[in-house]
Order: sequence, then C-alpha cells, then structure tokens
Amino acid sequence: MIAMAAALFAASFAPACSSERATSPTALPTSAPTLQQNSPTTQTSTTFRSYYDRRNRFTIEYPEGWSETSLRLLGDRDVYGAEVVGFADHAGPTTDEGCYANAIQVSILEDRPYDEAVLAALRENLSMTVERLEGKNDAVVVVEPWDELQIAGALGMKIVMSLSRNGQEFMAMDCVLIAHERFYELEFFTVKGDWAENEPLFQKIIATFTTGAS
Repeated sequence: MIAMAAALFAASFAPACSSERATSPTALPTSAPTLQQNSPTTQTSTTFRSYYDRRNRFTIEYPEGWSETSLRLLGDRDVYGAEVVGFADHAGPTTDEGCYANAIQVSILEDRPYDEAVLAALRENLSMTVERLEGKNDAVVVVEPWDELQIAGALGMKIVMSLSRNGQEFMAMDCVLIAHERFYELEFFTVKGDWAENEPLFQKIIATFTTGAS
C-alpha cells in the first residue's frame, strides 16, 4: 500500500504480503492492546471487533472477518516506526506480489508536537505526494483532493486516489487528524472493483475511531 500523509514527515505503508505471513511477527506495544467482539451494528449485518491501544491512545473497529496483520509483513517493508497496527482481509483478493489487496492501517507520529498547521501542509504538498506515488505505481489519479472532515471530534482531512500497478487497479483513501499533539493517519486500500462495496465500510470504520489523552 502507500502512505499519502505520514510519508511527507516520517512514515510509509504497504499492504501485508500473504507470501510472507509465516515469518516472525512484530511485537506488540508494551501496554498490549485488547481485542473484544462487538454486537453487529443496527445499520449493517457486518460484525465488528474493537481494537483498543492504551499506549497509543486510540480505539478502532474493523470487520470481524479481517485479521490483525504484523507490521513486518507489510508489502515493501518501508516501516519507519510510525506504523502501529494493520488489518487485512486474508480471504480477499491479493496483488500480483501476493499482498493483501483489502486492508486498513493506523499510523501515528509523535516525534514532536503536531498542530493543525500540518493539515495545511498536506494540501500544499499534494504534488509531492503524487510524485512519490508515481515512483511506485504505473499511474496515479487524485479522485478527491484533500478536504476537511471531523474525525474523533477533531479536525481532519481526507483524500482519495486511484492507483494502477502491473495491470491491476486499486483505490486508496487516506484520513489524517491531529489530536493531543499527535499526528494520526488512517489508511484504507482496496481493489478498484471492490471500492463501491468497501467505501461505505471504510466510512463506518472512520466513525468508530476515537482518541484519548491517556
């Protein structure tokens, strides 16, 4: 997969490679997150599980049929320490490289205090983001440029792009927010043919995301 936002500062993200899933997993944070099963929501038959990370101060829900994915199994392994957790549909489609094509990931930057000025920088550096992605893909199209939205009660931004690589087409949605002087990034990736089905699911996942001060 890709990092549209955090890569401008420190991070990079790629989908988990199924061909590598037997290697050593990444250790969990010292204060290990807890997983619990939730009841199905009233709006959809999809059942969600809740991921709670005390150390990194967030919770997020993901489809029960998806699996938490070790960070060391992410595609091109451009891991800089900002990535916290990823989830993938292990039963879903894969890329030509054997990577999971339907996935989500949370990344956090806390190397310095962040404020909302960073959000403006994302708009200003959109051409840089596209140029970086073009180095890894055959074609990159901005479907929806950076726009503001509320995430977890904080000001955030969202962008949607389509990507073509080795004859395959993908859709990627990136959402960022600043909370408690931290930079949070939620990234969603899917094959283009599944976008109509997965985009509403991704929106529901965004609505479940919360952050806390401690």
